[in-house]
Amino acid sequence: MKNKNFNPHKFRSYTIVFGLLIISFLLVFGGLIFRNKLHPDYPLVFTDANNKLMFITKSNNSKNDIASIEDASIVYANMNTRYLLYTNNNALYLVDTSVGGVGKKISNSVSKYGFSDDDKYIYFLDNNNLYIYNRFNEEKTKISDNVSKVELIKDNIMIYNQNGKLVYHNLDGNTYIISDSYVTVELSNDGRLLLYSVIDEDLRIVKLF
Repeated sequence: MKNKNFNPHKFRSYTIVFGLLIISFLLVFGGLIFRNKLHPDYPLVFTDANNKLMFITKSNNSKNDIASIEDASIVYANMNTRYLLYTNNNALYLVDTSVGGVGKKISNSVSKYGFSDDDKYIYFLDNNNLYIYNRFNEEKTKISDNVSKVELIKDNIMIYNQNGKLVYHNLDGNTYIISDSYVTVELSNDGRLLLYSVIDEDLRIVKLF
């Protein structure tokens, strides 16, 4: 016996509407997941009035204490600001801000520090001794002594100032002096050429790759 109240057109309409609601829900939920992958909720790091290094996230408005420090000097990674370096009583720490905490101590005493261009390495000066720390295998290697400044680190190449000289060092072990003196250093746009200036002379060029 047929149900006289059954309307196939109305049933089809309900089915379509219900299906659209499910699809809309999946699109919104999937979009939120995809957005979080593209824009992770990394914390904002700052120093408060009490000289405490703090972080706060968009999803959690409560402030979290990383460490109590006298003078914060924060250096963010170049490719991923999830990672940062800071010093506390001259000791150098690496922090993964998605995890929090005081971070991993890299060295007990540093003066200058930073990330390589690709964030693979951390460089730092300890009593003018230049070290690098591999962020992936956690190995620390001494590169040279009497270093006053690191000009750049790109891939496996380091350029630094040693006793006023511009020095090239390849992490495979090759080292040579580019110039006995220099004023400025910069990398070409394609990253293949090193340009440096010498007093009263034209700009000089060294091919790196």
